[in-house]
Amino acid sequence: MRLGDRMLFIKYVYKIWPSGLHDPGISMKDPRWVGAWWLGFIILGTGVLICSIPMFFFPRNFKTSPLLKRESYITIENSNTNSDAKHISTVYSQGVNNVKAFWPTVKRLATNPVLICYTCGTTLNMFALFGYITFLSKYLETEYKKSASVANLFSGRVTTRIIGVAPAACGIFIGGVLIRQFKPGPRALTTLIASVEIFGLIGIISAMFMGCPATLSHGKLTNGHCNIGCECTTRVYQPVCGSDGITNYFSPCYAGCRAPGPGQLESLDNCNCFPSPDSKASLGYCPSQCPTFNSFAGLLSFGNFVGNLAKTAFIPYPLTYGSVTDAACMIWEESCGQRGNCWVYDPRKFRYYLHGLTLILLCLAAIFDLIVILLSDRIKNLYDDQISDDYHCHHNNVSQDNHSGHTEF
Repeated sequence: MRLGDRMLFIKYVYKIWPSGLHDPGISMKDPRWVGAWWLGFIILGTGVLICSIPMFFFPRNFKTSPLLKRESYITIENSNTNSDAKHISTVYSQGVNNVKAFWPTVKRLATNPVLICYTCGTTLNMFALFGYITFLSKYLETEYKKSASVANLFSGRVTTRIIGVAPAACGIFIGGVLIRQFKPGPRALTTLIASVEIFGLIGIISAMFMGCPATLSHGKLTNGHCNIGCECTTRVYQPVCGSDGITNYFSPCYAGCRAPGPGQLESLDNCNCFPSPDSKASLGYCPSQCPTFNSFAGLLSFGNFVGNLAKTAFIPYPLTYGSVTDAACMIWEESCGQRGNCWVYDPRKFRYYLHGLTLILLCLAAIFDLIVILLSDRIKNLYDDQISDDYHCHHNNVSQDNHSGHTEF
């Protein structure tokens, strides 16, 4: 299926209301529009099931090197020569020894500075990556005034497969080919990983300053003389674009407009907060002419490609990123005297808080990566060269025995 056909399919999916059985009475420009998100799970789940079918036809055992195969053969032959009782006793003793060796092994891993630093760096990177992606759609709604459906289409679940997963897959593939072809040493490989993380830092710093003009990001969010007596509340968020095409109002009530009729989904009239009584308002955000959106999308895609060149833990990142995001909230939902979800964020604070937290995490990860570079000389046998050397040595010994007529099996 061509990319254009896929995009048409994605666009069709997001035009469907989640229930799909009734008209919700709102248009796709409304922030409350989310689209048929559940169709993605059905489609992807079906694809995963189809891809799993070939797994049933894999052989039970794969071919191994002659050295490993011979060692396994000798072990089996030796075990067959022993009595069953002795064999059971040997297995039991081996099991006890394995249990006793467990904690020393854990201690050895926990005191390995290369492993610990690499694990900490990877964990912090995953923390920053998943936290950033989770709140990216909300950031696009706030900064670039995209509707919920468009923001989700761009940042998540479907289109990210094109601007995110496709570059990531290319990055992983190219990185794997380069490593397999040139087999860089531990110092070169760890330097590559650190360089990739530093590039991510530069990308986050650049994205932090890709904001929109303040006139496009702020609107009339509070009560004024034009809506006195309307008893406006923040229970329902239904933004309205003013007649000037720039000012966003929290809801038709805050714009002093009459409630939209049953078939009135796109425009409103008779709004008291507009200069002329004949002026009309449109439901949804004002069209954003912010010139940095395309640059932001390109930076995100290219950064995802480079960031996966060296990719070879999930922790509760939503708690941390959620707290930082809530700190940028301007208007909260109020229902029955209790605070609910955040309706409107301060775009400037949101931009700096989201990218600032991600930047801090990536800086910490880069520090651990630099420590790994300094300790990379301790890494030995990175590509299992020892096994290959043992095999060639053993193969030469067998050849000599064959010539002398004393080959052992």
